Amino acid sequence: MQDNAKKIYQRFLNAEIKISTIDAFFQSILRKFCWFVGLSANFEVNEDTQAHQQQLNESFLSALNNEQLEELIVFIAQCLSSNSYGSDSVLEQLRSLKNKLYLFDFNQQELAFDEEAFLKKLRDLNHQIQNTETASDRAKTAIKCESFKEFLNSTLTWLEKKSEYRDFKKLKDKIPTLESECEEIENDLKRYYDAKEHALFKKFPKFIQLYDKATSKIQSLDFSAIKDKVHVLLDNQENSYKNGKNGYEKMPAEFFYFRLDSRIAHILIDEFQDTSLNDYKILAPFIDEIKAGIGQAKWQRSVFFVGDVKQSIYGFRGSFSSLFESVSKDFYHDNLEFNHRSAPLIINYVNTIFKKAYQSYPTAYLEQKYPRASNNKHATEGYVKISLVPNERELLLDQVLQEAKNLLDHHIDPKDITILCATNDNALEIKQHLQERLSEICPSTESSAKLSQLVESKIIKNALEHALAEEPYKPFYKHSVLKLAGYLHDDTIALPSFNPKKESVANFVWKVMEQFKLYEECAQSCLELAIGCEDANEFLEKLEAKEIASFNAKGAQIMTIHGSKGMQFPYVIVCERLGKPNSSPTSKFLEEYHGTELVRLYYRMKNRKVVDKDYARALEKEEALKNHEEINVYYVAFTRAELGLIVVAKDKDKEMREKLDLAPLEVGKITPVTSSKKEPLIASTLIKPHAYGEQVQEIEEEPDIDYEKNNDQEAINFGIALHKGLEYQYAYHIPKESVLEYLNYHYGFYGLDNQALEESLELFKNDKEIQTLFKNNALKGEVAFLFQGVVSRIDVLLWDRGQNVHVLDYKSSQNYQQSHKAQVFHYAEFLQTQAPHFKVQAGIIYAHKRLLEKLWV
Repeated sequence: MQDNAKKIYQRFLNAEIKISTIDAFFQSILRKFCWFVGLSANFEVNEDTQAHQQQLNESFLSALNNEQLEELIVFIAQCLSSNSYGSDSVLEQLRSLKNKLYLFDFNQQELAFDEEAFLKKLRDLNHQIQNTETASDRAKTAIKCESFKEFLNSTLTWLEKKSEYRDFKKLKDKIPTLESECEEIENDLKRYYDAKEHALFKKFPKFIQLYDKATSKIQSLDFSAIKDKVHVLLDNQENSYKNGKNGYEKMPAEFFYFRLDSRIAHILIDEFQDTSLNDYKILAPFIDEIKAGIGQAKWQRSVFFVGDVKQSIYGFRGSFSSLFESVSKDFYHDNLEFNHRSAPLIINYVNTIFKKAYQSYPTAYLEQKYPRASNNKHATEGYVKISLVPNERELLLDQVLQEAKNLLDHHIDPKDITILCATNDNALEIKQHLQERLSEICPSTESSAKLSQLVESKIIKNALEHALAEEPYKPFYKHSVLKLAGYLHDDTIALPSFNPKKESVANFVWKVMEQFKLYEECAQSCLELAIGCEDANEFLEKLEAKEIASFNAKGAQIMTIHGSKGMQFPYVIVCERLGKPNSSPTSKFLEEYHGTELVRLYYRMKNRKVVDKDYARALEKEEALKNHEEINVYYVAFTRAELGLIVVAKDKDKEMREKLDLAPLEVGKITPVTSSKKEPLIASTLIKPHAYGEQVQEIEEEPDIDYEKNNDQEAINFGIALHKGLEYQYAYHIPKESVLEYLNYHYGFYGLDNQALEESLELFKNDKEIQTLFKNNALKGEVAFLFQGVVSRIDVLLWDRGQNVHVLDYKSSQNYQQSHKAQVFHYAEFLQTQAPHFKVQAGIIYAHKRLLEKLWV
């Protein structure tokens, strides 16, 4: 069995496995068939959704004529029924609804509502109540009828309960028609909501189509737009207005699925509970064919889903937890009963809390087991503490502080402590509180850095650029790779080649990683990125755009629960939300589902649930889903802990304490993190760092005198270009033509005088003394050294292989000559300390246009 396992594993490693995000998979489909939806093959992917939305809005508005623009203004004014809903949101809705046009009933007759007649009925009923002697003051003020707007914004409990309303019960005998009049008002008000919704829904399709037409040819797409295009491509039921009117002909979906299906043998979807309905609808035909056993008969084909419905926490991004349960009914499924992450006490506590919490929801909770349950010495491992404090911001923060301090007192390293909270704002607040009162914990929140700016990523990028470049330009990239990897420029190291017809980008990235022993997280991120890319250009584009999270490696991490998903930490402190959640819905549309099918849209309006039972039912479903997901969020938080789980919750709030039935608790003991828990995900024996002693000296960069004192940017650019030109030409032996082309590319935009630069380089070539020095000595360029706490760089170091050394410094201006002399004297002084018996000669070479002057110090 072990031999077979090794063979299977090796076969897997050698196979061309396509591992990507669903977004990347859809993007590859779109690039393959882009012409069928009016796109060019080199369309751009914009990861900034907000900027892309702004671009779409501008394109849409500029495409409207004056009449359409005026109509849109009126339409937006009709939509804006709450302060939290702006005009930009209306335009976003036009975009999000374009695949849901089937939900708008084009044939429904227009409904009429008489506002004055309605107000008269209200006032008549109110008048009867006012004239009833036994009516209480509360009964007399219940109905607000000064204006229709006042009525809509008032509390309508009286209308919901009618004659059973507490202050109306005594009036039933005095006003026999009270119940029937309330029912009539209720029916009329429902008619108002239906009429308003119909008036808006009647206009939405027109503007949705105008919006789609105005934005369909934009060659820059965000991830949502990519999915929309793929949906158009692969949906046979796509609305008829698409066909031909956007400049492309609609092809049957089978045309595309057939061509894609022939290349897909196995589908494995990880984190399936986070899949949206729209994503699944695109994938479903592939899955259905494999399930049915049709397609490529020569292959053994399979579908495999991995996920946990209890970890479905991305409803706000469109994930649909019940999709997993619905789809899995048709598949064989297996449950992983062992928890290899958490200590026994944590597992037992999580089982106790969530088995009860999920009883009110469709999710069946399966208890987790500890894999070493038979070994008694592990039965008490772990630590669980539940602290309930009054619902005050400062008290919650103080309790988090106290729990963190307690962990430090028990010799827990700060980096083994993670604090999970509800929002990024909460994380910043906790960080500030800890920094001011417990600085030794070194708290840090998640920050982002450009992947392309990290050293290992730069090595990979330049190695790929080297492989792709034509011969004259290869030395530039090779020089960068060697310099970044810590080699000398003339070290004989061959960089890997890349043949895009025979190997994937990921394969090339792996070769570079192996050659230069690049195994840190950023190199792994590059490899992950490359796996999802079709070609080198796509990889380089994504590399520039990619941001990765970074933390202070020595301090405690503070992050959101959503950000922690999929991760694990030795000791976790879960802090309940500081303040109250935002209860306002993000969309003006309420969606109602039957199972996994979207069957109706409602327009959200205040008090509508009082008179519209269908609307109230849809709201209840939405609220139940929201509460279910909140339990899931707590589950994710509690299951991140390995050795210790500490929960700081509000004692009287209806959120975490009540939903999870929490009670004060402290069991187990805090134990130091063992080395096995501290092992990195990927351990490497290839890198063997040596100890060079502790650095106690502050290091600073040598100031560049010319640039600090010079305000002439063109002169500064000329000096930088001259330095680079001489370095590339003489230290790295790159032909002058290539050097000039490179410098013009990088500095030409900034007003570089190319002719003056070429003349200056020519002066060096024609100077016999300099050329003799260069030819008869070993030459090193840009030699860095540390001396007296300052890092300096020598432009040119020449050695005759005996006991004579020359130091040269290039300058493009004779201003500040005394400073220049002091600078090269500093270089010579350093060399004399390293080689006391050598003869060191230092000089400055001034070069500008037709003048070359040598000054020996």
